[in-house]
Order: sequence, then structure tokens, then C-alpha cells
Amino acid sequence: MKRGIFQKRLKNFFLSQPTISVHINQLEKQLDTSLFERNGRTEIRPTENAKRFYPEALKIISNWQRAKEKIADHKMPKSRLKNRRFPYDSDDSFTESD
Repeated sequence: MKRGIFQKRLKNFFLSQPTISVHINQLEKQLDTSLFERNGRTEIRPTENAKRFYPEALKIISNWQRAKEKIADHKMPKSRLKNRRFPYDSDDSFTESD
């Protein structure tokens, strides 16, 4: 992948190249592997480990989004939550007989 193409794709996410580089380096450290082969400053290619990791990363993202949607579907608005009384947040004691 040519550097110019990579930078154009980054603009779609409103991220700078240095920001992405930091995140990629952190991910590579966590995975203890290189994800890209770098040929100088002009070309990068995914490694075999990157190709193995990519579909798993997509599953993680999909699961994360699905979990957020499930929570959002059942989340009480903060305004309603703020005015709601719970047995343990007043002077009343919370006992088994409640």
C-alpha cells in the first residue's frame, strides 16, 4: 500500500498519521508481533500475522457494537435515573423485610 493511499484513508477517519502510528505500535506491542512490513517511508504491507488478526479484530468490533446497542436499548435516560429513588440511597435502611 502506498503511503499516499494510506494517508487518504486516514482522512476518512479524521485521524493523523502519527496518531495511527502510535496506536499501531501499541497494538503490535500488545500482540508481540509486527502487523506491517515497512519498506522505507513509502510503502507498507500487512504481515501474515496481520492477515490472521484482521478477521478476529472485526469480530471484536462487531461484538462491541452489538453489546453497546443492547445496553442502549435498555438504558434509562440520565434525567429519569437522577430522580429515581432506590432503597439504599436515602435515610431509610435497606433491610430484608423491604
